Amino acid sequence: MREVALLATVIALVGFQSAASEPQELTPGQATLVIKNVTLVDSRTGVNKPGVTIVVAGDRIVSIGALPDSLPADARVLDGTGKWIIPGFVDVHVHDASEGYLSDMLAWGVTAIHLMPNVPPDKPLEMEPLSEMAQTSTPRVQLTEMFAGEFPDNLFPGAYRFIKPQTVDEARQAVRESNAKGYRQIKIIRDNSFQWSGEAYRVPLIPQPVYEAMVTQAHEIGMRVYVHATQRDVLQAALATGVDAFMHGVMDVELGTDDWQKMAAAKTVWTATTNALHCFGDQRSYARRVLADERFVALLEESERASWTGMAESEVPIILPPTAFLVENSAMYVTTLDKNTRHALDAGVPIALGTDGGPAGVSTHLEMEFLQTGGLTPTEVLTAATHGGAVALGREADIGSVEIGKLADMIVLNADPTADVRNSREIEWVIKGGAEYRPRQLALGD
Repeated sequence: MREVALLATVIALVGFQSAASEPQELTPGQATLVIKNVTLVDSRTGVNKPGVTIVVAGDRIVSIGALPDSLPADARVLDGTGKWIIPGFVDVHVHDASEGYLSDMLAWGVTAIHLMPNVPPDKPLEMEPLSEMAQTSTPRVQLTEMFAGEFPDNLFPGAYRFIKPQTVDEARQAVRESNAKGYRQIKIIRDNSFQWSGEAYRVPLIPQPVYEAMVTQAHEIGMRVYVHATQRDVLQAALATGVDAFMHGVMDVELGTDDWQKMAAAKTVWTATTNALHCFGDQRSYARRVLADERFVALLEESERASWTGMAESEVPIILPPTAFLVENSAMYVTTLDKNTRHALDAGVPIALGTDGGPAGVSTHLEMEFLQTGGLTPTEVLTAATHGGAVALGREADIGSVEIGKLADMIVLNADPTADVRNSREIEWVIKGGAEYRPRQLALGD
């Protein structure tokens, strides 16, 4: 009881409180984490609040304010002097389900992901409840089952295991079966392959009635729907049927005012996923980006470092034949994506961050850099990487911002990310559900 009384004193002494909530009731025996004298960054406004103390009980934030005079005897205290704290990152486009990959993502501050396995693990749905535990050294996982047409199997036969309904009845049945297995969302890949591989690889789109049947059935039984749409006509068809978020940005043309108005009205989330263009294009150039930052290199396993170094030192660009067309047009695509992302923000469309490949966690930070060089301010990028991802996954009540009552998913940094989003690579601690981790502990086992 002495510990509970002391923690109650902590909360009574807190001066500033988040506008989102009053201090929370405490449960005896909860572990307590205190981050003192840190600069709290509001990732939605870019406003810095220096000298803040954050108290975590169990896995939730219970108070935000001034440094209290006394603390529970067993409280773990992190000194945030000279440091900044932001919400954990949310990556809404991840395909690798391996434990090592996910642990590396957490090392880079990614505390929640939208996982869409290309080849589902043996027991995929067990990942979600396990990932919610603070002691599980992976991000929180929101798992999606994948539906597709002929793309992307036409480019890399045998590499994927997606559901491919051919008729309206098959589409509805497949979605119901997915839901019966325990999935709460689906992703539909609707692409004719042209933007990636040119006319030689063009394939038919999923027929509109089959596509509509998947979306309608999913929404009828309360499932969320995510769509891969890199072309304007595919996006417009998706908006007409209803969709929760786009997992790629349209890269063939700039969208029109009417498109943005529809997206804003429906609160459909936009994800540029510029990283995919770089990652799947010239792999030599991408490897050189990875190795250009010593902070990335320092957390790569020796075998990973050797692999990326080998690609970076190639005498010629490394281009897979099916993606040669992508490489030829990537500069134009990136320009279009950057303009569309700016238009989306100006229209009030929610923005999330997705990667779709690359080294774990590193690609998340590269995507943030791509968004910043593409014209977004550091604060706009941080909003996409935190709150925007939470909105895309329907989890904004729990994650995406540092507020009382929310899950204690945070990153403590040694530099100000609102000055340059690349400063978010200066990670001191990653906190997931009140459990603190050092990046090297997660990535290298130190």
